[in-house]
Amino acid sequence: MQAHTDMATDESADPDTPAFQFTDFSYTYPQGGTGPALEDQPQHPTGGECVLVNGTTGAGKTTFCLAAAGVLCHEYEGRTTGTLSICGRDVRSYTDMGGEIGKQVGGVVFDDADAQLIFTTVEEEVLSGLENRGLQAEDVQTRLEEMLAFTSLTGFRYREPHSLSGGQKQRVALAATLASGTACLILDEATAELDTAATESIIAILARLKEAGRTIIVVEQKPPRALAAIADRVITIEDGRLTRDETAEEFFATYTDETEANGDRVETAGVARKGEPPRVVVQNLVHHYGTTPPPSRESVWISIRGGNSSPSSGGRTAPGRRRSSNTSTAFCALRRGGR
Repeated sequence: MQAHTDMATDESADPDTPAFQFTDFSYTYPQGGTGPALEDQPQHPTGGECVLVNGTTGAGKTTFCLAAAGVLCHEYEGRTTGTLSICGRDVRSYTDMGGEIGKQVGGVVFDDADAQLIFTTVEEEVLSGLENRGLQAEDVQTRLEEMLAFTSLTGFRYREPHSLSGGQKQRVALAATLASGTACLILDEATAELDTAATESIIAILARLKEAGRTIIVVEQKPPRALAAIADRVITIEDGRLTRDETAEEFFATYTDETEANGDRVETAGVARKGEPPRVVVQNLVHHYGTTPPPSRESVWISIRGGNSSPSSGGRTAPGRRRSSNTSTAFCALRRGGR
């Protein structure tokens, strides 16, 4: 679709100019800790390149994102040494985050979309980025339609963002970030809380952006294998330092993601169906708070067998009837008696 192509190439990065470049750079948070949270990062991704950033919790991945987006130097206290350039300019030469830097690095899309969505409708979320660019009214409306179509959100434009699913919320956060016209997009664990289908929808959008020349930085502690299709390089950060820089092919050749690892997990759901005696049995249990008995007698019956957990269940069944709940992790019988 032509509209999609126009939107995707809106502010493509110059392929010959690094989106950002660290030179002897280090950053130490105000509280200090044991030393710099980030140092020795010889990174200079160029237009159309997708870089996957990997590392354990606390390794410095989010600090890396905040530095690359210019946030550390403009919004955080702390001590910085060395230099950082964004799209060929020293980060300190930019006057503000929302305007100049925002047009180059539009911000960071985090794992918690709810924390980034502040307006009452999806349309307003996207419009805020477009209106901040000083576009003509007709251009704003045209780009709004393109953006909603590009991220498959047209049918959700009047919905409250917080009423959407996790994957839909992340698409809204992504659309709002793209609306600023950024040439470099940074995603910090943006798919960590999504299911496979939602993750693949985000990666499909990133693939089109990459093809159009956008620079993309994806931070994932446990990256889905689907990222192998769009990542050019994978860097690993440990204790704030870059310890590995390899091609995506080299990284994924020895990598096992969580979906694949699930095949090694022990399935315990069947244990409860093999005649093992219940570990916990509750029969005819009645409880009330205070000294006044409840107006009606409500009894609880439940059996929990080994290797299983029991989900809570509400509602009432007729006297003498048994409600059963079978899930992949639990096998229990719950009955709430009548009067």
